[in-house]
Amino acid sequence: MNRFDHVMVMVSIVIGLGVTQLLTDFSTLIINHHQIRQYVPHTVWAIFAFALLIQFWWAIWLYYDIPDQQWNYVDYIIVLLAATFLYLVSELVLPKVSNEPIVEIDFKEYFGTVSFYLFSCLSSYLMLVIILRKRVRKISFDHRSNVIRYVALICSIIGIMISIIDFHNELMDMILALIGLFIMTIFLWYFNPYRL
Repeated sequence: MNRFDHVMVMVSIVIGLGVTQLLTDFSTLIINHHQIRQYVPHTVWAIFAFALLIQFWWAIWLYYDIPDQQWNYVDYIIVLLAATFLYLVSELVLPKVSNEPIVEIDFKEYFGTVSFYLFSCLSSYLMLVIILRKRVRKISFDHRSNVIRYVALICSIIGIMISIIDFHNELMDMILALIGLFIMTIFLWYFNPYRL
């Protein structure tokens, strides 16, 4: 077992816990749908959290060709912390629903109470990914592939500082547009016949 395999085992466990948490919360919310006052931006954030977990797990596989000598304990901790912050996002993004028949959950109110922590975890994750790419892949901080990460990081930091729910709706639109741009960039890069 090489060092990358060791890193992937731990990351897979943490990411698996996050996916399990989100799917469990989703299924509980579906079962208890009569207790929920829906708030669409919050639901989109939950779906976004699921996509981030899967994307991070997939992206870490791109590090398989890094030689063992290049991996060290600090890199291992950075990868594990990034996965941990994503787990925390998955834990925070959906409320815990009890089976008591009287309790009603307002997603808008819940989002207002956890948005500071949610955006803090998201910002921490983005910073760690940028640092990891610099340390392990030797990709400079000013590389063009980090632009979308920086914009998402700035949006997340603004989300921490501003607790106005209406602003978070606009922020969600901006981050979703960034994700679309990121996916389109990857798609164009992957299908570019002139890339080496």
